[in-house]
Amino acid sequence: MFVPTRASAMVMECLQNNSCVTLTGPSGVGKSFICRHTALVLQTIGYRIITIYSPMEIRTYYHPGVHTVFIIDDICGNFAANKQQIENWKPMLPVINTIIADKCCKVIVSCRLQVYKDDRFGILLPFKSCECNLISDELCLTTDEKNIIANTYIGTSAKDIDPLSQTSEFFPLLCSLCYEQKISDANFFFRNPFFVYKNELDNLSKCGTEGIYKLCSLSLCVIFNNQLKEDWFEGRVTDKQQYMLNDISEAFAVKRLQKKFLLKVLNTLIGTFIYKQNGVCRTMHDKLFDFLAQYFGQKMIKCLIEHGESDLVHERFIWQTSQNEKNNNIDFMIEIPDTHLRSYFNRFIKDWSEGKVTDVFSNTNIKELSFRKKLLQYLHKLDKSKQVTLTNTKDTEIRKECEPGNTPLIMVCWDGYTDMVQWMLLNDVDVDQFRNDMSTPLNLACYKGYITIVEMLLERNPHIDLCDNDGCSPLSMASKEGHNDIIRLLLQKNPNIDIRSISGMTALNNACYKGHTTIVEMLLEKKPDVDLYDNNGSSPLLIASQEGHTDIVRLLLENDSNVDICDNEGSSPLYMASQKGFFDIVLLLLKKNPNIDLRVCSKSGFTALAIASYKGYTSIVNILLERNPNVDLCDNNGCSPLFMASWEGHIDIVRSLLENNANVDLCNKKNCYTPLYTACQKGFTDIVKLLLEKNPDVNICDNNGLTPLQTACFKGYTEIVKMLLEEKTIIYQSNKEYGCSALYIAVTNGHTDIVRLLMEKNPDVNLYNNNIIKALTNACCKGYTSIVEMLLKKIHRADLSENNGYSPLIMASQGGHTDIVRLLLEMDWDVDLCDYDGCSPLYKASKNGHCGIVMLLLEKNPDVNLCDTNGCSPLLMASQEGYTDIVRLLLEKRSNVDLCDNDGCSPLYKASHKGYVDIVRLLLEKNPDMNELEKGGYSPQQIARQEGHTDIVLLLLEAIYKDLPSEKDCCKII
Repeated sequence: MFVPTRASAMVMECLQNNSCVTLTGPSGVGKSFICRHTALVLQTIGYRIITIYSPMEIRTYYHPGVHTVFIIDDICGNFAANKQQIENWKPMLPVINTIIADKCCKVIVSCRLQVYKDDRFGILLPFKSCECNLISDELCLTTDEKNIIANTYIGTSAKDIDPLSQTSEFFPLLCSLCYEQKISDANFFFRNPFFVYKNELDNLSKCGTEGIYKLCSLSLCVIFNNQLKEDWFEGRVTDKQQYMLNDISEAFAVKRLQKKFLLKVLNTLIGTFIYKQNGVCRTMHDKLFDFLAQYFGQKMIKCLIEHGESDLVHERFIWQTSQNEKNNNIDFMIEIPDTHLRSYFNRFIKDWSEGKVTDVFSNTNIKELSFRKKLLQYLHKLDKSKQVTLTNTKDTEIRKECEPGNTPLIMVCWDGYTDMVQWMLLNDVDVDQFRNDMSTPLNLACYKGYITIVEMLLERNPHIDLCDNDGCSPLSMASKEGHNDIIRLLLQKNPNIDIRSISGMTALNNACYKGHTTIVEMLLEKKPDVDLYDNNGSSPLLIASQEGHTDIVRLLLENDSNVDICDNEGSSPLYMASQKGFFDIVLLLLKKNPNIDLRVCSKSGFTALAIASYKGYTSIVNILLERNPNVDLCDNNGCSPLFMASWEGHIDIVRSLLENNANVDLCNKKNCYTPLYTACQKGFTDIVKLLLEKNPDVNICDNNGLTPLQTACFKGYTEIVKMLLEEKTIIYQSNKEYGCSALYIAVTNGHTDIVRLLMEKNPDVNLYNNNIIKALTNACCKGYTSIVEMLLKKIHRADLSENNGYSPLIMASQGGHTDIVRLLLEMDWDVDLCDYDGCSPLYKASKNGHCGIVMLLLEKNPDVNLCDTNGCSPLLMASQEGYTDIVRLLLEKRSNVDLCDNDGCSPLYKASHKGYVDIVRLLLEKNPDMNELEKGGYSPQQIARQEGHTDIVLLLLEAIYKDLPSEKDCCKII
């Protein structure tokens, strides 16, 4: 039963603007519930739901462009931060970023607050991009929301529950548990829910053998870390099982336990403490398990240490003298008293010996120096052979979330535990051991920057050039991360500095990319191949030029790096520096080799000059021009540097290029745009002025036949038009393909000032061709009164229309432009001139309800009964559309009330059909034929009755009976 809250609403809102949302909070606040509900909502609009259980799965199930919502529940640990899971998510971050960038995908994550706040979790940046903290002041449950939840689940208002209980962070869980377990005294339960459980468990111990058996069965759930499989109870009792059962019996002081009976009593706890799913018994909620783990940890800690699942023992147990505040703040930790520390170490070594290396060295306590000191004291007491065996034990467990093949030395080198490394080195550990991804202890220590550990490892003469599966050597790792002191140590061992990774990166490439100048200096002293490029063809010099690392570029040039070497795309260092605007680097590159080939182009055809012109880097353009490049060298689309600068509006660059005699008439290939054309199109007035000073061909047309003048007229750039009109060679006439003159374009788009300029510059323009009449008609249609007025001063005929029959008067009448209609009528425009559909100006005005225009037209005595090709008269259209005032005006001009359309419909029929009572009344005053039937056989009275217009039916009947002879008249006839 889902109850909407402001938190659930915020999650949906966040997903509208973000592709990844992380819900945080302690156990029991509703993180998982909101995650699943949100996913189901998205499913209704076409998303598929994918639940992710291990990092690798997200790459498997991601399909670009497919609407998908990924759910990641309890990421990186459901109790404390699992560092191995965090490390396993790291390689997936590029995939996560790709998914987040895909607008079709959403990622919804739930995370315990203590895990989210762990410093190690901070490296998973995509999951930190948008947090919804369910216990924050903005999103925590309001009083009203608590009331609704309480009413929904337990049938009572939250206000009836103890006020202190309402402050519980896991209020939703309490309501759910209260509902599921049918707890009668909700108030008592809410005051101290775990006291209720503790009391119930304590009472079980007092209820004889069966009660104790129930405790024993629950303890099995804890021992198996909330993953108790039913098949454990099947078959004969193994020695391992008997050992565990004996210890449980001893802990609870009962006789020998039997598996079958334990399963039987365990089933009685279903619905109160546990539930079963797919043959696995789990507690009703994680929070309940937290409590049970601590409860049994206090009751039978020796048994849990001995038999508990490895995850339970190494994650939930904490030595009571540990000072780690973050762990102390986690609820329900199981404290290890000093009296059981030796037993805990025994279990620690047991798991280690069995190859559970990752579990052991992910232990919650091992990060504490005081714990490690105690552990080392214990280890030193072991036989030497045992110590040697332990140091060389390899992880035998393969988990989805872990990199397989971990070793103790690899783990402690990764975590920086110098004391543990020292002990292992004293016990003949193989310093060149590696896990399945080929990462060695030295490789990882160099990556993390643990210089003391690196020194200790180097004293054992490891293979200095061993690389991981990505081909990264220790030197490459340290170079990438910027660990100067470690680089210095490694170089003393004479490593191969030109080793290339799978991606082709060397240590020098990495240092150049990251900008680690000191490391580059040290590497260059070892005389590496300075031109060794990666798989993209990028040399160290190109990389440093691209990233803007000026000092590194200087160092590489001093070591004779090839300034002309290009990457796979054909980009040179000079091109990359010019593209990014790194002036100092461009200057360095030019000074180093005056004969540098400035015409080296990328595959797009861009030159350094072209890209700098496009980006607007004036200083770079000027310094390049000093080298006398080909200023007209175009890219593959035919765009010259001048074109690009004009397109982007970089006036200073345009000026510089023109001073270097750039060709002003070069057209691009795609549109046949010249620099002048594109500047006119963009409205860059100052650039147009500069270009015109170089006498360009102002009449070059684009692929559509439009000139710079026409495009400026279209855009409405008055100042540019004014400048172009001053050119003596300017052409005004229509282009050949579309027949659109500059005047036509300006008129059609309502640019009054430009129209005035054009007419002033070319007063003899042929205003009688169809192009201009069409422009005038368009101006009348759009209501450009000033433009119409200017054009009419040049026209002395009142019978002009377009080829399709549309006259200016028709279009103005249709559009309701009263002032324009008045202007046209003052010129005695033919009021009865119709279009090809037979529509007159009066018809258009009547149909569209323009009463004022109808009045103006009627003053010119038009043919009021002029019908269109469908036989519709102005009166019929006004009657049909319900324009009462227009009907009145037309009737005053003696419009024919019985004039029917081609379907036999009269004005009275149309008004009766639509229900216009006032119009019917007006028409009846003119004594129309009320018995006229349209083609379907309906009279006005019949259609009014069918449409339910009672008032009109009565009016029509009254008119009919009014016309019948009286009774007195009938007698005379007889």
